[in-house]
Amino acid sequence: MKFKPNDYFLKQYPDLLNTKEVGEILRISTKTVCKMIHEGEIKAFSVARKTLVPKVYLLQYISVSYTHLR
Repeated sequence: MKFKPNDYFLKQYPDLLNTKEVGEILRISTKTVCKMIHEGEIKAFSVARKTLVPKVYLLQYISVSYTHLR
């Protein structure tokens, strides 16, 4: 069975996530989230000195990570 993440478990979060919210979802620190963004593991962009991760990019990261674990 192929893993297809959906945004059901992310419904309580906005479509654009800050690094704190990404850390809560992945259960990692915001420092680690920033490192992953800087290294290109998670796609993100900056607006007015805030780093934002679209929910679809986070789902893409989760899907790719899960695939590599198998």
